[in-house]
Parts: sequence; C-alpha cells; structure tokens
Amino acid sequence: MMTRWRWVGLTIVAIWILWSRGNYEPTGRWMFEEAHESRSACQQSMQEWLDLWKSLVSSMKRSGSDDGSFIGNKGVVIKRRGQKDHTVVQYVCLPETVDPR
Repeated sequence: MMTRWRWVGLTIVAIWILWSRGNYEPTGRWMFEEAHESRSACQQSMQEWLDLWKSLVSSMKRSGSDDGSFIGNKGVVIKRRGQKDHTVVQYVCLPETVDPR
C-alpha cells in the first residue's frame, strides 16, 4: 500500500481518512467522514463513532425497541424488531492514497 507524504514545516505527515458505509445508503458506497494526521488518530475517531453506536444500541435494548450487535471493532448491525431488514454500518481508516470506492 503506497502512502503519499506531505511536508508540514520540517515534519512529514501522512493523511489518514476515516470512511464509512451503510446499507441505508442506496449506492452502498464508502463515504468520506474525516481526515486525520495519523493512523492512530483516525482509529481513535473510528472508536468514538463506534462508542456512539454502542450507546445507541444500549438505549434501544433498554427500551425494547430494537437490538444491535457489533462487527468486531469495525462496525455495527441494527436489527429492527418485527422486521427482516437490518442496518449495517462499517468504518475503516485508510491512507489518503487509497480510495475504497
């Protein structure tokens, strides 16, 4: 995997992009979320998004309305009560030179 480098002052910075996709999007394409100056910052942001989903899933389970589960540490599946369909949201961090679309 090739990474493009940028000079910032006297420091080289590789830009990392947080991408997401969900089956609620008609095309199912990966969507740009955020840009970060390091892989670890991107992964931290991805974890923050997943923590928001975890909070939502916990709330849904407590209310008895819907249910959810997690795809490792990369995504979430929301299951609607009484429906066959479910929502899947995935996240990935990639160098700016890699476009998952």
